[in-house]
Amino acid sequence: MAPGRPPRTRVTSQSQATQPAQDGSSVAKKREPRKKTQNLILKNHLARGGGKPRIEIAIGKDRPICNWSQQWITELGVIARFRIPPFAHYWKDVTDDQRKSLHKLVLEKFDMDIHLPHVETTVNNYIRDRFRDHRCALHKYYVRIPNNVNKRQHPFNGVSQDSWERWCDLWETDKFKERMVELQNQPTPEGSNPLTEEEIFDEVLGVRPGYKRGLGHGEAPPSRKCVAGYEHPDVDQLRARAEEAESQLEELREWKEAAQETQATHQAQIQRQQRQLDYLMEKLGGPPSMWYDL
Repeated sequence: MAPGRPPRTRVTSQSQATQPAQDGSSVAKKREPRKKTQNLILKNHLARGGGKPRIEIAIGKDRPICNWSQQWITELGVIARFRIPPFAHYWKDVTDDQRKSLHKLVLEKFDMDIHLPHVETTVNNYIRDRFRDHRCALHKYYVRIPNNVNKRQHPFNGVSQDSWERWCDLWETDKFKERMVELQNQPTPEGSNPLTEEEIFDEVLGVRPGYKRGLGHGEAPPSRKCVAGYEHPDVDQLRARAEEAESQLEELREWKEAAQETQATHQAQIQRQQRQLDYLMEKLGGPPSMWYDL
């Protein structure tokens, strides 16, 4: 402070104290999205001239058991987040040719027999699940941006503007909004609890014979096709129906999470407005009913 100059006092107006932020920059500062995963252990290994790690998945196992299994899982997550075509909102939107292109990306980093049916299924399942997690993270970020802000101007970290626009197009459709409202207003029968995600899973897809929920990546009974090459004329039809049911379940999960996120956001807004009202009443000396007595 210069000599002879009076100290400056920072004054914040009441309107500034009670008004929410007018742009989305504060949202990004409060909660920075995760940084782009680089899988450095694998990247450095290949850069030093190391050979592609060998990945083997036994029949009945849902993941590889080896020293490079974590790097393999991480790489599939990177592929799911950044290499799936931007127009695909769900795994069912990814064509067979595009899935094969994703498989080639895996084979660029790892040595594995992806041509085997059970290995290909495991790879697809991992990419699908990581893509679903990524989609949910994007939507949660989208919901947290204030409604008085142009959400399209604040893309998620690492997501291109074009891809972000496509996601916003999905979330702003009437169908998506109506489905969220429907889930929020869905009544729960008296004396019963809402269906859990596991119960929805069983109801939509049915319980797979021999499946043990909660055991993680343990043993799973091998299919006839994997063991003896068994084929049946209805196998393709049944597989298509199962994939369609799985896609419907995937959409249900997203509707549910979106509805819960929106409800939490609305509740936070109500609480913030109540605090602002309490602050104003304290400054004015009482509730509105007392103003008329003055």
